[in-house]
Amino acid sequence: MKSPSIVVLGLVVSVGLCVGSTGYLIAVGLRMDALTAFATPAEMYLGGSGLLSGVLGLAMFLGLMLRPAVPVRAEIQPDGETR
Repeated sequence: MKSPSIVVLGLVVSVGLCVGSTGYLIAVGLRMDALTAFATPAEMYLGGSGLLSGVLGLAMFLGLMLRPAVPVRAEIQPDGETR
């Protein structure tokens, strides 16, 4: 990728979206230790879709960040000679 700063920015935004959505879901009452959920279906869909998009963004931007460099073709050498 020509500008890795965009990938890093995407990673930061995706992590923020994951943390924010998790915090939102906890704030509306969807905790692991809660016996009943006080959230409406709209709040559950909003938090869940934010969390899902954050996780998918993390997967995409980590894939872009960890992708190996494009290999140089064997027939093109820097000094102009071929093998």
